[in-house]
Amino acid sequence: MRLNAGELTRRVAIQHQTSARDALGDVVETWTDRHNPVAAARRDVRGQEYFAAGAEHARADKRWLVRWRAGIAPGMRIVENGQAHDIVHVVEHGREALEIMTRAVLD
Repeated sequence: MRLNAGELTRRVAIQHQTSARDALGDVVETWTDRHNPVAAARRDVRGQEYFAAGAEHARADKRWLVRWRAGIAPGMRIVENGQAHDIVHVVEHGREALEIMTRAVLD
């Protein structure tokens, strides 16, 4: 897969979850930037509305293309303009590109 630099028009952050203890000794989960900024191309794959627990929700699946970098895995997330997208699958295309599938739940 060849990446065209002209397609990488989005600027995103790739984050991973970290744990720390607060002043009371409780564990607090936070998201920390692992790579920021990252040039990316985004393609909408699917959108869906559904009802759960009496409330209406929307889900948006997206496919991102970024230059290859080590350590990107499911359980991390991509943040674009304040909207988080959970990484569910990563495909490496050599050491040139990563194809990242994400899911965002919009309330």
